[in-house]
Amino acid sequence: MSPYGWLPAAESGWRARLRFHCAWYRFTVLGARSDAELPCSGEYGNVLPALHAAAGKNFVSADAWSFYLQRRQEGWGVEPGRCTGNLLSSQALTLNLFGTLSGDLAWCTRTLAKVLGWTEGAATRVNVEYAPRRPSLFLGDKTRIDVLVEWQSGTRTKLIAVEVKLADRYVSRVLNIKTQPRYAALWQRSTRWNSVSDSPRLNQIFRLHALAEVISEQQFATRDAESPALLLLHHDLDPEAQAVMSEYQLHLVLEAQSSAQRATLSEFLCAMADTAHTVDHQQAVQVLRARYVTLDASEGAYQDHLLWKRASGNACFVDDAPGR
Repeated sequence: MSPYGWLPAAESGWRARLRFHCAWYRFTVLGARSDAELPCSGEYGNVLPALHAAAGKNFVSADAWSFYLQRRQEGWGVEPGRCTGNLLSSQALTLNLFGTLSGDLAWCTRTLAKVLGWTEGAATRVNVEYAPRRPSLFLGDKTRIDVLVEWQSGTRTKLIAVEVKLADRYVSRVLNIKTQPRYAALWQRSTRWNSVSDSPRLNQIFRLHALAEVISEQQFATRDAESPALLLLHHDLDPEAQAVMSEYQLHLVLEAQSSAQRATLSEFLCAMADTAHTVDHQQAVQVLRARYVTLDASEGAYQDHLLWKRASGNACFVDDAPGR
């Protein structure tokens, strides 16, 4: 058995490479011997054993770990198993990034301003896995926003809706947003969109931006609210992100297209590093890079792994496993 554990047989390309890096990082850097190293395991190699998961090993900083624990106390929205145990979890990445930044809102402000190209205002609150407590008063469905940042500039409040994708696909839950009454009403009254798409891979992006719009209308109407911004934050290897965002922007009126942006994980981490003012913050960025972006460190092991896999007849692969 490979020391890096089981891997899914059907996975290939950049997702397989990223999963291997997570498995390598778990074994080599964290020193966590996983159950996935044992024959007949039910977990993949990118999953931490329970002892390490419970100790917060899936989080890169004390701020991120504390942020996760606080968010758990707030109720539904985060998945404990994946957050604490799965190194390939986008939700864990979200908490690692914004949990770390939320510990210093001035740093969060500098980072987002650099990424979005803004020169005014400041982040005043960071909400992770956000949905209104009474969805029936908004869009009436279970759409959640990965990160909803409240941004204050003078008397104006602006929302930033961030969608974080690590290895996730763009098509998951697809709702009919053309004819569903609350969405239809939004398309009628809003001047942001010039059309609505049937494309399944754009469905989530539309829903996130629409939810941020309705939240802005209802919760900040008395504060001279501005239309919300949308940021798609994705892994550098993701081959779809650029096309998805470009396609989505075509459904926005010209003056609103700049409100929807994307950034690679490397670009976001560069912004964090460039605006960090403490050694602890710089170290947190270095850990984030090593864990998610700098695949060169595991490349030699990956090539050896591919040779071993071929020699062993795919013995390190399984058809399916619950821990993904």
